Amino acid sequence: MCISCDREVRPRQHAISCDLCERWQHRLCDTGITLAAYNNAKQGYALQFICRPCEQRNWPAEDPAEQEVEQPEEPEVEPVLEPAPEAAPEAEAELEPEQPIDPLDGTFDIGHRDADDPPEPMDTSLNAEPDLPDEILPDDNGSLKTPQRTSFRPDDNVIHYKVLEKGSKRGGCLLTASNGFTFGVKKDLKKSTLWTCSVRSAKMRCHATVSQVGDVFRPGFQIHTHPADLKLPIYKEVAAKVKQQVTDNPQVRAMDIVTTVITRDILVEQRFLAPKQKQMKRTANKHRSANRPADPDNLDFELDVDYLKCADFLVADLRVDLARHIVFATEFQLNMLKHASRWFMDGTFKVVKAPFKSTGQLLSIHAFILKDGQRKQLPLAFALMSRKTEADYIAVLQSLKDRMVDPVVAHFVVDFEVLGWVSEKSFQEST
Repeated sequence: MCISCDREVRPRQHAISCDLCERWQHRLCDTGITLAAYNNAKQGYALQFICRPCEQRNWPAEDPAEQEVEQPEEPEVEPVLEPAPEAAPEAEAELEPEQPIDPLDGTFDIGHRDADDPPEPMDTSLNAEPDLPDEILPDDNGSLKTPQRTSFRPDDNVIHYKVLEKGSKRGGCLLTASNGFTFGVKKDLKKSTLWTCSVRSAKMRCHATVSQVGDVFRPGFQIHTHPADLKLPIYKEVAAKVKQQVTDNPQVRAMDIVTTVITRDILVEQRFLAPKQKQMKRTANKHRSANRPADPDNLDFELDVDYLKCADFLVADLRVDLARHIVFATEFQLNMLKHASRWFMDGTFKVVKAPFKSTGQLLSIHAFILKDGQRKQLPLAFALMSRKTEADYIAVLQSLKDRMVDPVVAHFVVDFEVLGWVSEKSFQEST
């Protein structure tokens, strides 16, 4: 319905939506918007419109009796000084003696003074010092120039805006302001963007807006209906960068990413406004779990090496009948395992999930490494197994043997679980 005439606004009629109440009004119903301005708005140019009820409610008119009517000032006309007739020397002698003239009552005509008169002292009642630069530097041409100020003072009251491409909860654009407010996209036109305050709920909705044309931001007339939060823009910026880093580096710990973003991108004097690292860690893990590929429900899944970024860590993806085994190790680990004469094998079950959990395990192979006069046992190879038969163990060990050149292993130390399935002879034959 039209705000002015209370008639239905049909799709083919010219109508404008109020920026505050978002109700419609016919263009011809006393909006003051010309047809050319309306057509330009359809092409992408910015058009701001506030209906009369919202204007009267937010900006009431002042009492005409209280308004002061400014009278136009009449231009001052300088009097034309006519030259006085020269008096005769005899008449000057008959004149009365001259009285001392008050300097304040004296005329501004100083043409009668001689050039030899001593200059009057300069007025030094104003002791204000001029705002001169601390240093004057010569430019390339040899002339002097004043250095320009590039930093902003804290009392400049300048609002700095920053657009975050994926700053909102749904991954949309978000505008942050240095005065503690954030804005979402309301209208995205070809040459301009209208941002509205992101505070929206069932109980309160803020109608404050910011218009953007290129890199120029201009706040609207509507003020915010809620207090500012200086922590909110920094939180949104840190959260957006953490989510982007988590997406690009799925193998890096969430806490390491949070620490790097805060120490690298947040100024030292603003870090007291930064969010807590534990809170950002939960945000990173939640975003990572939402974007992680779904867990497989059977053994016929495709191993996404590009997402895991483990091309140099995957040794073999084995199929033994209906069973499946995935072997992992780096080249450095295989090189150390090749020179170990005794391998220690152990199976873990708690960390295994479906579809490997029912009959499978995570097999790890360890060896002692001598460094700086000390022996330490390190895990050097892993195998995610869906079954634990003799053929399965032989296939896993054979895949490791194929990646080594002349291994020197001579003994195996295994637990009772592994020894119950595989004999020592099978280990020797497989290696």
